[in-house]
Amino acid sequence: MENNVKIQQLLTDIEFQKKLTRISVQKGISQVQATLEAETYLRELYTEHDTTVNIGFIELFQFVLSQGYDKSIDVNPLELKALAKLMRNNSVAF
Repeated sequence: MENNVKIQQLLTDIEFQKKLTRISVQKGISQVQATLEAETYLRELYTEHDTTVNIGFIELFQFVLSQGYDKSIDVNPLELKALAKLMRNNSVAF
């Protein structure tokens, strides 16, 4: 439970405690209640990234993209010449 350690380190940090004290005064709640609330929110927000999962998603994304395109590109030389001629005289944006 590495996340428990990191959350506890944050909750015991002096600067974080000062901010929690200010928040508890503003909200009119006790310091203990503010700390418990902060811990609940931090547990909800805490995430970890697993390299294996990231690589899996990348490979899946690349596979899905590859399914949308043909392996070969059809080229019409006459259209390319016409396009080149057009680009010599006019601004073209793709």
